[in-house]
Amino acid sequence: MSNEQKAAPHFLTTIGALAERCGRVTKAGIAGDLIRHVDHSAARIMSGLGPADYGEFAAPAFVCSELDNGDTMTNSPECEG
Repeated sequence: MSNEQKAAPHFLTTIGALAERCGRVTKAGIAGDLIRHVDHSAARIMSGLGPADYGEFAAPAFVCSELDNGDTMTNSPECEG
């Protein structure tokens, strides 16, 4: 038996990833992914892995990342496979 601890996986939010309030990632970019909600409102991913402010680059976002409208990413196509 190994004494190594296993880290929990961190799933990337890719196009098609879902937010808690039924939003879906529709566009990926270097300045924050765009989330569209069923009511046609939009939000941007505000938190991710890495430096918070690095010019135009936004840190990669993961499931549990926060959106600028208070929503949270909850699922990603990456979780499926």
